[in-house]
Amino acid sequence: METMKIRFYYILMCIIFLFSVAPMNSFAEGNESHQQAVTVKGVVTENSTAEPLIGVSVAVKGTGIGVATGADGSYTINAPNKDAILTFSYLGYAYQEVKLDGRTTIDISMEEDSQLLDEVVVVAYGTQKKGSMTSSVSTIGAKEIANRPVMNLSSTLAGTASGVQITQGRGTPGDESVSIRVRGTGSFNNSDPLILVDGVV
Repeated sequence: METMKIRFYYILMCIIFLFSVAPMNSFAEGNESHQQAVTVKGVVTENSTAEPLIGVSVAVKGTGIGVATGADGSYTINAPNKDAILTFSYLGYAYQEVKLDGRTTIDISMEEDSQLLDEVVVVAYGTQKKGSMTSSVSTIGAKEIANRPVMNLSSTLAGTASGVQITQGRGTPGDESVSIRVRGTGSFNNSDPLILVDGVV
């Protein structure tokens, strides 16, 4: 009789143990799948032209994870879980946040923010906000130079910005020997301004 009681209690304890462990395992598995890393891909384009945007900053909000879009506007980023939030930021375009909601492909169309662009000034190798500028900045728009009867860009700038002096040495087409001086001669070596076109000197 005692042996049967011991067996009964032993079986009962095994059943209780199994029922207590099973929910914990299922919870752990569910939590693990919820926290599992997700690889997200997509393409970022400009809203009005549908052209790909290069160099858009794509990041996982609240983390140090971030990438930039390539030449075709595509990106690939590893998010820590399926409910992470991706942020998209680009100079002159409206900032966006998108929740993954389990998706692995997210294509984004970004809209220009003219007000945001007006607050930024390109200086040398970077950008600054207008409010933090300590020097004078002049902007020459396309409308101001579109109808000028000149043969090169240097001559086009003549008389359009205060403090900028344009001198044409010769009249030979393609070899006008144009010099640009910004607020006079400022160096003993070379007073020519540094000109960058799309980051190229």
